[in-house]
Amino acid sequence: MGERCYDQFECFFAKITRKCIRRATFSNVSNFETVIYHYLCWRKPLLANEPGHPVSLVYSSSGGSIVGMSEIAESGSRPTFSIAHFDFSDLHSAPKGPGIYAWYAKLPAGAADWKRILDEATGEDLGEKRLRELILLHCHKFNPPAFDVTAISSYEVEWSGRLEPQLAASLEAVLRPDAESSPDNEAYRAFKNVLKKEKSRAALVELISKASPVFSAPIYVGTSKHIRKRLLEHADRIRKFAAAIAAEPDERAEIVKYLKSEKGKSDFAARITAMEFAPEQLEVYTMDVTNLAYAAHSTDDFAALAATLEWLLNRWHRPIAGRL
Repeated sequence: MGERCYDQFECFFAKITRKCIRRATFSNVSNFETVIYHYLCWRKPLLANEPGHPVSLVYSSSGGSIVGMSEIAESGSRPTFSIAHFDFSDLHSAPKGPGIYAWYAKLPAGAADWKRILDEATGEDLGEKRLRELILLHCHKFNPPAFDVTAISSYEVEWSGRLEPQLAASLEAVLRPDAESSPDNEAYRAFKNVLKKEKSRAALVELISKASPVFSAPIYVGTSKHIRKRLLEHADRIRKFAAAIAAEPDERAEIVKYLKSEKGKSDFAARITAMEFAPEQLEVYTMDVTNLAYAAHSTDDFAALAATLEWLLNRWHRPIAGRL
């Protein structure tokens, strides 16, 4: 098929896409993404042969969504890496590895958290109140860990202590509806205006959900020779901690104490639980390095590449639930 035919199809495709978006022809976002996916699969042979366009689509069949792009090897045979998305309940479908994985935390918001419902006694919009409280609670979960600090001055005088983070407290002072003082800046005024309207509250929740992973930092990055096995181990411990706290809420305080031990410092599931993330809030993106196509690598090479990548990413981005 000639280049002119490609261009004519793309022009037609663009017109149909714009019309469908305006008229909401697609029943849901997944249907629209599926159309894009099949279009790019059709277009890929041309892209693979065009300098400056070495891309293909990475499509998550388990999550039903487009998750990213990957480079194509010079032969055009297969992607040089693949990225996939999994909800907490779908980790049994993760690749067997080796590779790296990143955990993300979702805002656990539903319609009940933003719907306009007026309090019969006060006339207050409960949707605004509930979403504000939910966002504030979510902010607390992203409070960074405390630091144990020791300082030594002249004559060997030593100071030591624990520095507690103030991020959550500073956000609470601003986000609480009864806050004594609020910042007089454009961002906060916009935040207040968004919370006042039901439709803008719903849109905010949707935008937050779509922000991962491109506009959100992972809370943990790990590596394993067997990604699926490792993720299922994480999930099993997270479920056990969650069940223990459901049966005895005071158990969370014991987990916080455990985190101070040498064993606890490397326990991701314990950290997630102490930070009050529920299993249903968690999602994972994986990168299977065995799809490297431009050179022959042994199993040990793949594992070493994944371990190196994980080591660099953790030191560059310092995920908040990373190893203490």
